[in-house]
Amino acid sequence: AAGPAGVALGPDGNLYISSQFTNSIVKFNLASKSLSTFIPSSVLQPIATANGDTQFAPAGLQFGPDGNLYVTLNGGQSATSGGAVVRFGITAGGNGLAYSGTSAAVATGLIQPSGLTFGTAAGDTSSLYVSNSGADDVIKVSNASSLAPTSSTFVTVASGGMNFPSGLSWGPDGKFYVVDLGATSFQGNVLQFNSDG
Repeated sequence: AAGPAGVALGPDGNLYISSQFTNSIVKFNLASKSLSTFIPSSVLQPIATANGDTQFAPAGLQFGPDGNLYVTLNGGQSATSGGAVVRFGITAGGNGLAYSGTSAAVATGLIQPSGLTFGTAAGDTSSLYVSNSGADDVIKVSNASSLAPTSSTFVTVASGGMNFPSGLSWGPDGKFYVVDLGATSFQGNVLQFNSDG
């Protein structure tokens, strides 16, 4: 992987890594210790172009409760628009997981989105939370695995001094944690929010 920006454990027990500099998703097979292309640039690049970005620059990725792979279209460090979250159809067969050839944007209008995490509370597991890094907020995508997902602001712009949110996680305490890179303040933090943002 060149410019790895995100990693997710697949339902098959292998690691999936976003390779920003090659605009691809790669698979690291833990048993054989081998790296292979899972979703190539030839799939990601046309999606980036359609969103007005010169590159996809995949960042965060997560397997959803539906078994599909959700990836943030970051667009790269110079992107000022065109960010999205794309759901890639995944099939499981005798040879393991494979990209099915289908994709759909579940959230658009983002700026350099990076981290992703699904809700963990009862009734919230189909909600996808996205760090909208370039806009300094966190977006909640309700019903992310459905045909009609809806986006809303979950953590408002610059809440808690947030300046380029990146990694996201729900804690065992039910609180929401955000890794804040402090891009212009040069003061990184981990911020804790209540379950309602």
